Amino acid sequence: MPAHLWAIGTALIYGLAVLHARTAGAHVPWLRPVLLDLIRESECVVVGGVEATEADSRGRGVVLLRRPMSWCEMNFSEPLRIRTGTALPGGASFVFFLRRDAAGWRDVAPAGVVFPFDRHEQKRIHRALRQLSKGYIERRVALQRAALVGLLGAANLDWRYHAAVALYSLSQSSGGWTESERQRLDHYLRSEKDPAVQQLLRHISGGIPASAE
Repeated sequence: MPAHLWAIGTALIYGLAVLHARTAGAHVPWLRPVLLDLIRESECVVVGGVEATEADSRGRGVVLLRRPMSWCEMNFSEPLRIRTGTALPGGASFVFFLRRDAAGWRDVAPAGVVFPFDRHEQKRIHRALRQLSKGYIERRVALQRAALVGLLGAANLDWRYHAAVALYSLSQSSGGWTESERQRLDHYLRSEKDPAVQQLLRHISGGIPASAE
């Protein structure tokens, strides 16, 4: 488990242990739904392999992507230069949430937050991000929820963790879940091995209201 996720997970387990004793809906600062924030803040989602890293004129980190694949209606030249707040290893592939400013494209993910990409999971990740974006644009919380539940089946822990945190956030304000959604959530709860994600899913499962199919 990556070090930054372990630290967050440890705090999360402690926080959720005392959460039931607090007022429902109370703000829990470490449960920021980063994935939902990135969908709102980005103009385009891109996936690609890190070819090299360099620094811009201000010494900030820049990654160069080989064969960037856009999951929006934009075409990018190769290599694509992206400013990012996290040092990334060359030769590995990641998903980037991009926004353009005067200096070019930058990844809007917070420092230390990364989304590794495995081509074996391309369909799952692409489908989930497309649903999240559509759900945000059309204000369909159920569609966003379905996308996040799908990501709970990802092999990579970073995706599962951020999906669980986002689901926790949505469960505080969205309507009742259908029985099929509950069954899928329970399935992933039984199969999850990471303690922080387990605790999140257990809390969500125990706190969501019921609704008819």
